[in-house]
Amino acid sequence: MPNTDLEKTKLPPETLRNFTVRLFSSVVIIPNFLISTQSYFQAFQLCKDIDEKDTVYLALAIEFDVELISKDEELIESLRRKGYAKALTLTEFFQRVDESESPY
Repeated sequence: MPNTDLEKTKLPPETLRNFTVRLFSSVVIIPNFLISTQSYFQAFQLCKDIDEKDTVYLALAIEFDVELISKDEELIESLRRKGYAKALTLTEFFQRVDESESPY
């Protein structure tokens, strides 16, 4: 059975592998106590009527001022409707990777 996530990128398998190794070699585990109450509160306000389970992920993105990347397209679109623009679907993320690998 094909993996649809892998099919979302047009990268050659070796390029995707190298990207994945680079990405995961940079993964850092962040303890909850490093996320401020203010970031949690802002994330909760945005997620409470979408999916409260996503609050901690959004709080982390807010705290460190990075984009939230999620496979949950409904979450991303709902956040955008509420004015939160620093959110990408997994498909959009792969498109950016594809574009950054382009020789043009």
